[in-house]
Amino acid sequence: LSVSASGFFAGIWTSSGDTSAGTEYDLYAGYGGEVSDFSYGIQYVTYVYPTGGYKETDGTPGKFAEVILSLGYGPVSFDYHKNISDVSDKTVGEEVIPGYSFSKDYQYYKLSFEFGAFGAAIGMHDEADAAEASVTGNAMHIDFSYAYNDNLTFTLSAIGSSDEGKGSGFEEAKPFFNVAYTLPLGE
Repeated sequence: LSVSASGFFAGIWTSSGDTSAGTEYDLYAGYGGEVSDFSYGIQYVTYVYPTGGYKETDGTPGKFAEVILSLGYGPVSFDYHKNISDVSDKTVGEEVIPGYSFSKDYQYYKLSFEFGAFGAAIGMHDEADAAEASVTGNAMHIDFSYAYNDNLTFTLSAIGSSDEGKGSGFEEAKPFFNVAYTLPLGE
């Protein structure tokens, strides 16, 4: 669910979760606009896991958060995500809990292109171990999409990973298919 007015926007996204992370809801707010063919935006997102394996470290808003900067020109756009969470370990009682956002520092980059109803994107996730300040894992994805209309979009994606130059990881990637339907509730 999202609301927007005069370039400002805010909303909530939720998921039933998975077996390790549990349920998830995300709160976000930002501002974006356009000047001629140039677009820009800034967004704050907090990822919240009130159940499951990340409950102790990421169970409340603000514990796991990103800032997202977006720039675009015509059919090309670039997004940059930066983890702004505390990257130190947390102690709960006698136990040290390295929650995802606390044990890792990461950045994510995505370059997107649109050609009428068709789109393509390539994204890279760079993850470092905060304690060792070394790169521990990279993930990359490629998406191809088709917007049937303003509400219905089909996307084919492949995700690969690479650790310290051992290949692209796409050799064993299994593509997946996503169908998204947007239902506008009001103007």
